[in-house]
Amino acid sequence: MNTLNGYDYAVLFIYMAILVGIGIYFSRYIKGANDYFKAANKLTWWIGGLSSFMSAFSAWMFTGGAGIVYREGLAGMAVLSLTGLAIFSGYLVFAVKWRRSRVTTITEYLEERFNFTTHQLASWFYMPIYILYSATALFALAIFISTALHLNIETVIWVGGLVIVAYTLLGGLWAVSVNDVVQFLVLLPICLLLVPLALMAIGGVDGLIASAPQNYFQVPTAGLPGHYMLAYFALLILGQNTNPIAQRYFSVRNEVDAKKVSLMCTLLFIVGIFIWAVPPMAARILYPDLSQVINLPNPDEGAFVVIALHLLPHGLIGLLVAAMFAASLSSLDS
Repeated sequence: MNTLNGYDYAVLFIYMAILVGIGIYFSRYIKGANDYFKAANKLTWWIGGLSSFMSAFSAWMFTGGAGIVYREGLAGMAVLSLTGLAIFSGYLVFAVKWRRSRVTTITEYLEERFNFTTHQLASWFYMPIYILYSATALFALAIFISTALHLNIETVIWVGGLVIVAYTLLGGLWAVSVNDVVQFLVLLPICLLLVPLALMAIGGVDGLIASAPQNYFQVPTAGLPGHYMLAYFALLILGQNTNPIAQRYFSVRNEVDAKKVSLMCTLLFIVGIFIWAVPPMAARILYPDLSQVINLPNPDEGAFVVIALHLLPHGLIGLLVAAMFAASLSSLDS
């Protein structure tokens, strides 16, 4: 299995410098709250759609999510694809309503719709939740990068957090959304390349089917029963139609563009899950016991990074680490 060398570290450093540079560039367009929080309603629908997709696609998908697919196979992939279906409910209902509200933030909507007390209750209630969410996302990122770079987890968390704060504070929604597009362009080719490499390593689709554990392509499973999937889907409908995706809905030019944001995000997520799930499935065939390969409390969470380090050449490994960085940054900056 490969480890990172100087080329990989150089790619990662340049990538982070570009992210901060974008924040500095877009700081010139920030004249007030309307510019900062919703790009003065000038966000184009395709940037909003890509940004929404990346916001829903954190590095957890490459650690905890990859672990679920590694263990549960097709059922794990089905559960994770429910996010795309939940976002589609925005296309049917929520996108138009959020754009029609003409607010700057969701808490502003609560104050206009109800009162200041509701605004304050929601703000103070969600603050610790988002702190815990951010901690979870940064920890998932740190698991991946510390494994690939052999760095201390706390160091990765500090560096990642400071980069996010820098460009988000400087450039607002424009910087966040444009960085999300850059991160998508980094993430997509790496995942597309890894799919055929992973399949070739296990003898193609036929090799995957022949070598997979029993019931690996069964939906639902004992580990992911049907009632769990339904409950999880209900939670996703709420979660995927508030922050951060709602921010894209009321930052585009009109209601038609808001629906395009939701539809594009839905399609990207469903197609993206099929592309992304193949490597951890292949890892199940190549490494039936990941505890022999990787030193993590939950070795299954290292499925994606292990097969990536096994198959990708130097330079592309650094780009993959940057892509994982991208996935978490997009979730956190929003």
